[in-house]
Order: sequence, then C-alpha cells, then structure tokens
Amino acid sequence: MPTKAFERLQPDKKLKIMNAALIEFSENTVDNASVNSIAKRAGISRTTLYYYFSDINDIFSVVIDGIMKKFRENMFVDGDDQIDVFDGFYNYFVYVASYKGSEYENFIRRILKEMSVKIRDIITEPYIKYYTENTSHVKNLKKIKYSSPRELYDILFMLFSIVNSALLYYFVLDAPYEKVERRVKNGLKVVKFGAIKEEYRNEELKNE
Repeated sequence: MPTKAFERLQPDKKLKIMNAALIEFSENTVDNASVNSIAKRAGISRTTLYYYFSDINDIFSVVIDGIMKKFRENMFVDGDDQIDVFDGFYNYFVYVASYKGSEYENFIRRILKEMSVKIRDIITEPYIKYYTENTSHVKNLKKIKYSSPRELYDILFMLFSIVNSALLYYFVLDAPYEKVERRVKNGLKVVKFGAIKEEYRNEELKNE
C-alpha cells in the first residue's frame, strides 16, 4: 500500500507518477521494471519515490487498483445499486476490452501475456473481495450454491478466469471482439446454468 504521504499528494502530481509507472509497466514486466526509470519519468528522485511506495510491487498494485477502481465506479448502471453477479463479470470484460486502442493497451497486453500467480492475485483479489464483502449489492448471490466462503471464492475465481482468458485472446492474439464476447457470454452461461442438460442432472448427481 502507498504511504500517507502519497495519498496527500496533489492530484496532478499523483497522476504524473502513475503515468510514469504505466509507461514503465507497459515496456517491462514487474520483475524487470525499474524504480529509477519511473522516478526519472515522473521528474522526482528515487528517494522520493521510495518515500511514497515500499517497492516496485507496491507501485504496480496502485496502478492496477486505479483501473479496478474506475471499473467499480461504472459497475452499476441506470442508478441501480445492485448488480447480477454474472452481469458484473460481463461488464468487467466490456470495461477492460474498451481499453484496446488506448494508452493502456500495451500495459494490459503485457499483464495478460505474462500473467503470473503474483500478478493474478493483485488483479483478482480486490475484485473478488469486493463481491464477497458487498453481498447486499449482488442481486442473485443467494441463488448460487455454495456452503462456505471458500466455495464462493472458487466460483468467483472461475468466472474471473473465463473473462481473463477471453481478454487474452482479444489483446494478445487480436481475436475479433464479437468472437471473444460470445466466448465470455457462453462461459458465464455454462457456470450459471451448468453444462449438464437438465434431464441428466439428477443422474449425474447420483454418481457424485
């Protein structure tokens, strides 16, 4: 987490540092990114940057959090303060996909292409945490079959994986948007309704 000193910075100075970090992470993996380069681009010293952040992972987390915060602000539409969990993940896909052709494109492409467990957790944990801690905002969470917080986490992680896989095809492999969008919708539908035809469900459940 950034220090309180960073939180107290004027918005324009914050933006300058975040833009410098965005460029650096667009050109390099997190492990190869340079604090010196970010500081130089931001027009501040390396010491000052460390006054705001503990390490390069801390900086990366703040950049990701900025993107996810913008998404959360746009999750709910038409003044509705509740959202269907599956619609929420579809909206997440649409939101991230909209960055193709923007200054964030290279950054997102690199993340998706070089996804590691560490990066995956930085991206997914806050989003899943938002769902599990704000259940009053989720319309149909009570309809989902789960017996523990861990099972709910696994379901949400599965939905996240469906979307991230589709985004990989869109950003890295340049698959057509319509094809990728259909893949997301079908994947979410399978999780929502199950892959087994209704007439065979009881039979399959007996074999479990």
